[in-house]
Amino acid sequence: MEGLKIIIYLTLIILMGLAAITDIRSFRIPNIIVLAILLLGAINLYIDVDKGKGYGLLGLIGIGVIFIATHYFTKGAVGFGDVKLFTAIGLLLGFWNTLGVILLASFLSGLGCIFFMALGRLKRNGRIPFAPFIFISGSIYIILLELIPIFKIGATV
Repeated sequence: MEGLKIIIYLTLIILMGLAAITDIRSFRIPNIIVLAILLLGAINLYIDVDKGKGYGLLGLIGIGVIFIATHYFTKGAVGFGDVKLFTAIGLLLGFWNTLGVILLASFLSGLGCIFFMALGRLKRNGRIPFAPFIFISGSIYIILLELIPIFKIGATV
């Protein structure tokens, strides 16, 4: 089962990367990417008996509710593609882990805005794609907290 989990996490990183590239080019996140992540999350619910099914379902529902509210309260400043992407990631990573990814992505996007404003490439009311920051923060989380511990299972001290 560990091999399948590695494949799921690496596939998630690839899908988040594709979402980031598409978001940079067109400010859109394709539904097919979100559906693929939801499928990965459903597979993970089935194989990850340690965490239980409520873990992923809480991530799906909890993150979904938070981000739908954020989308409407910000009057669309947080795009609906980001809402769908984070909701799907919530199914796979669970509520608290996805919340950590959200916080890191928000911090990194703030730094990105400051950087691009300092370069004069972003105006005060400009907009930036959020999926690249989701990709970076999600990849950091997956590599540090999911993949490295899997590889340490068979290691001897």
